Amino acid sequence: QRSAVGGMIQRSRDIGVVKGSESNYCYMEYLSHDADVKINDMVITSGLGSIFPKGIIIGKIVGTKKESHDLFQKVIIKPEVDFTKLEEVFVVKKSE
Repeated sequence: QRSAVGGMIQRSRDIGVVKGSESNYCYMEYLSHDADVKINDMVITSGLGSIFPKGIIIGKIVGTKKESHDLFQKVIIKPEVDFTKLEEVFVVKKSE
């Protein structure tokens, strides 16, 4: 199972679930078919799910997959960081 986080398109405020992949991209799923999506829109954490705080930058939208018969569309996101070159990370812990 790949990691997943609640995501939000910063400009339109539409919400979906961002999942990792084996490639250099991640994908936002469960995004409404009618969501207002544009190439280069910034995707941030939504704050839903109470694990990750709202507003952490995930990446920019570089593509969409939208079929007329589907309830949802899927967007392709290029992460803002290159995960193969991380040297330091910041750990977010839930307050008790």
